[in-house]
Parts: sequence; C-alpha cells; structure tokens
Amino acid sequence: MRLPNEIFKLGTCASLVILLSACASQDNKRQPPEFMEHFDTTITDNGSKMFDYQLRIAHQEPSKQRSGGMRPQDDGGSNQRSGNKPERGKMERRFRNTAYEKLAIKLQETGYCREGYLELSSDIYRGKAQIRGECREGASPEDRDKFS
Repeated sequence: MRLPNEIFKLGTCASLVILLSACASQDNKRQPPEFMEHFDTTITDNGSKMFDYQLRIAHQEPSKQRSGGMRPQDDGGSNQRSGNKPERGKMERRFRNTAYEKLAIKLQETGYCREGYLELSSDIYRGKAQIRGECREGASPEDRDKFS
C-alpha cells in the first residue's frame, strides 16, 4: 500500500512547486515614485539670496488622494489596521530624507547656494514638501544675471 502514499506525496510536492512558482512570479517590487519639483529663487535688493523648494509625489494611488482638503478624524483606531502607523512614519521619514537630498542636488546643479544655506521653514507632510531657505553668501553680479 505504498503506492497511494507515494501519489499523495507527489501531488503535495507538485502543488507546493506550483504555489511557490506563482508567488515568485508576481511582481512584488514597487516602482520608485516619480517626483515633481519646483525651485524658485529670489534675490533681494540688499543681495540676500532666498529660495523656495517644493517637491511632491507625482502619482498617488486614487485611494490615497482625498478631496476637499479634509483629513479623516482619528476615531481611536476602529478603522485603522494595526501596524499602519509605524509604516507611515517610516515612509514619511524616507520622504523627508528624499526631499532634503533632492534639494541638495538642485542647489549643487544650479550653484545657487555655494556656501550652504540657513533653513527658514519646512513643511513636509504626506508626499508634499516645501523647504524655504536663505543662502549664506550674498548675490554676486553673476548670480543677479543668472537668477533674477
């Protein structure tokens, strides 16, 4: 009576191989988000160089977009999945880091704040970032030509 037992083992192994193949073939990797950025410069009459850098995620899933500009109220967690808040915090930290990295690249590419900058304000929340700053150096005549 070994034959039925062998057939059972063979069927189980075949099912397991098919199941693992199906799971492995799914594309579980998320595509990196596309960003839209805006970099605005201002040189004041006294030569101060200011900037306003904005970054946002270009494509969000429809379920993540909200209409009316209202945030849902926290009802104590009855509608929230457990473990959602730590993941959201991790994503927000990652986006914050990305915003500052992209700002550094923009400043390097443009040569706007050659000696660094002082951050005047930042607002980073749910896939949108705005960082305002003032360059440490004053505007040169070349800066006025290039950025005015």
